[in-house]
Amino acid sequence: MPASVCGTWPAFQSVNQMTLHTKDGCSIQNSGFTGSLEYSSCYVGAPGQPLNSGCAILSGSPQSYGDGFNNAGGGIYATEWKSAGIKVWHFPRYGIPWNIIIGQPDPATWGTPSAAFSGYCDIDNHFKDLRIVFDITFCGDWAGNVWSSGSCASQAPTCNLFVQNNPAAFREVFWRVNSLKSYQDNARPPLGSPSAPPGYSSVHRAIGESVSRKDATPFTRPGPRHFRHGHKGRERA
Repeated sequence: MPASVCGTWPAFQSVNQMTLHTKDGCSIQNSGFTGSLEYSSCYVGAPGQPLNSGCAILSGSPQSYGDGFNNAGGGIYATEWKSAGIKVWHFPRYGIPWNIIIGQPDPATWGTPSAAFSGYCDIDNHFKDLRIVFDITFCGDWAGNVWSSGSCASQAPTCNLFVQNNPAAFREVFWRVNSLKSYQDNARPPLGSPSAPPGYSSVHRAIGESVSRKDATPFTRPGPRHFRHGHKGRERA
């Protein structure tokens, strides 16, 4: 994943935070996960929380994002999306469960998740027809505006100036994704999408492993497809 570089805002999973952003009426309880709860209301305009913060859970593992993730050889993020709640696990490369490796994932065997979003939220109402997006933004409306309060401020007066004057700093800021896999319970259709054909169990979209910093090209936008995923990364400042 993109390295831990000032001025970058990668989205998918980044800066060891797992977050849901919703309309009003969704909040989570502080239990059932190994991370630490930062904000409990998933509503983007929740009183008493920064705008658009959502319900955020911080991972306790330095190997879950940025340089620590890359130095450990990468890893896997797995999300279970059910009506009862959404759970997220992170496994470093050396700790990937065997049932994931062989394509038969069993979340019941994975232990306590890094994040669990449940409690006071109608999951089926707030999360449906989702698309997974990999993105890298330089500065942006969050990271750019909090630049002066973070550890990066000593490197440049503003985020924009740092990005403008330090192109070499971003050599390791790219995504390298081997694959993205989606599985569903054959006993029920995906949330918010039509019933799948009989026997359907998984969707596997391979993404070029050799995407490099020198010759990377934009991914072709896929056609409509329902992935079972529900978390979003956060900016780095």
